[in-house]
Amino acid sequence: MTVTDPNRISRYTTGSGAITSAQIYAGPTTGTPVRQYVITYTADDDPWVDTTDVDNPFPYQAVPVGLRPTRIDTTIDHGRLARTEFDYETFTYKLSNHGTTTTADRSVQTYTTSRGNVNSDS
Repeated sequence: MTVTDPNRISRYTTGSGAITSAQIYAGPTTGTPVRQYVITYTADDDPWVDTTDVDNPFPYQAVPVGLRPTRIDTTIDHGRLARTEFDYETFTYKLSNHGTTTTADRSVQTYTTSRGNVNSDS
């Protein structure tokens, strides 16, 4: 995706519903960007995935859950790099296997996720 304002042109790359990189140019997008961001994310296991339903012709596709940035690398002015890293508070929870039809078949899985509270940044 390219966004243009009167003074800058910005290009964005996305993946899994999040911006993974951005380049900001002072002029045409053919040269070196004046600023560039590369964003690294972490995600949690998708609790809705049912690996026991192997005969389903339309299986559920896992999606990133709790997507949050762990690192942002910023490159400015002739290659100078600034890095910011994030660590998040996490917690675990238990969820029974929802894909089964009988109570006897249900197993309990433990998952880890985050509410997005940052422990620290550097």
